Amino acid sequence: MNIPPGYIAFHALNHEHAYGAAILVKLALAESCRAADPSCRNQVAAVDLFTAHGTFRLISVYLKPSCPDFSALFCCDLSMLLSASSIVAVDSNVMKKLWNSKITNKKGLEIESLIDNHNLSLLNRPATKLDFVPAGTSVLDITLAGDKILAPRWFFPTIPSMSDHLYIYFEISRILPHSSDRPFTTKSSPRVPHITCIDMEHFRETLVSSVQSLNLPPFPVKTDVELPTKNLTNCIVRAARRSTHRDYAVSPCNMPWWSKEQCALRNRTRCAFKLWSREETHNNKQLCKTNLTGKELFSALKTLSGKTASVKLPTTLLINGVWISEPLPILESCAAHFFPKEKTSLPMHTTLVSDVETHIATVIPSHYPPVTERELKAAVESLNPKLHPVKME
Repeated sequence: MNIPPGYIAFHALNHEHAYGAAILVKLALAESCRAADPSCRNQVAAVDLFTAHGTFRLISVYLKPSCPDFSALFCCDLSMLLSASSIVAVDSNVMKKLWNSKITNKKGLEIESLIDNHNLSLLNRPATKLDFVPAGTSVLDITLAGDKILAPRWFFPTIPSMSDHLYIYFEISRILPHSSDRPFTTKSSPRVPHITCIDMEHFRETLVSSVQSLNLPPFPVKTDVELPTKNLTNCIVRAARRSTHRDYAVSPCNMPWWSKEQCALRNRTRCAFKLWSREETHNNKQLCKTNLTGKELFSALKTLSGKTASVKLPTTLLINGVWISEPLPILESCAAHFFPKEKTSLPMHTTLVSDVETHIATVIPSHYPPVTERELKAAVESLNPKLHPVKME
C-alpha cells in the first residue's frame, strides 16, 4: 500500500486479501487522539479517535458488486462496530435516487432498509442543494452517521478524482445532551448537606412521601430506566435539603481576607501566564525546528531570551561640569570620586594632632602598689569554682 508521508493507514488487509477498505489518518491527529484500530475484515476498516467531546469511530466499508447478500455483511461484520458516534463511508456499488443516482435498483432498496434498521442517517445532500455536481459519474458512495453525529457541511469538491469515485468533503460534530436530559450535576442542582447535618427521622418521612408520588414502574425496561433514576435522585436531594437541622450553620470562609478584586487579579494573572507559556512554547518549537550548531545556537538563545551581547556604555560623561569622552580621564575621575585623597591639614590642625598624641603617650603613674607574684598565687589557690556566685550588695 502506497501511504503518503505524514499519514498512517488502518485496515485489516493481508497477502491473502489484498483488496478491501482502508482509512488514512494524519499522523499528528492519530497521536493526539490516541487512535485505535478495531478492524476485523478486509472489506471493513475502522479507527477510533478519542477526543475531549467523546469517541468518534470512523468506518470504511467496501461492498463488492458480486456480494449476494448485503444484510449478512451488515449483521455480522458492521453491526459489531456501529455506535451512536459512528461515521460510515460506504462504497456501495448500488444505485438509488436518494443519494443522487440516476436510477434505483433492487440492491439500493435493500441498502436503504438496512440503513433504517441500524438507526443510521444519510449525510448525502440532494443534488439541488449542492453547488457542484460532477457530470458523467455514477454516484455510488454514501456517507452514514449515528444518532449523536451532526454534519453541518457535505459536498463534492471541484478537485478531479481521476476515478469513478468522487472526492467527498464533510464536517462532523457531536450532539451534546441537553441539560434537562442529563442526570443530576453539581452545576444544575444545589449542594447536598453532609449526613451529620440531616435529621434522619424527618428525612425518612419526607423521602417516603416524595417516592410515593413518583409512580415508579415495577419492572422498568432498560431504555426507560434513566428518567425514573433521575426523578428518584432529585427526590433524595430535596428530602435531604428539607431535613437539615435548624441549628445548622454554614461554616465561615477559610480565607476571610479573600475578595472579589483579588479573585479577578488572580484570574488575569493566570491568563497572562498561559499566554506567556504559549509564546515560549512556540518560540521553543521554532528553535527546535532549525538545525543550529555552535555560535548560531547561542545567538538564537540570546535573541529568544531577550538578552543583549554586552552592556552599552555612554560615549561621554559629565564630570565636574566638563564632558569627557576619553577612557583614561574617565577612569581617573571615577577613581578620584570613589577613593578621594586626604586633604592637606592647616597649621592649627597639625598643632592639635601633635598635642593629642603627646597626651596619649604620657605614662600616667599608678597610685596603687603593684601585686606581687606570691600574692597573686595565693589568691588563685583560694578560689573555689564549685561555689555559686553571690550577689554583693
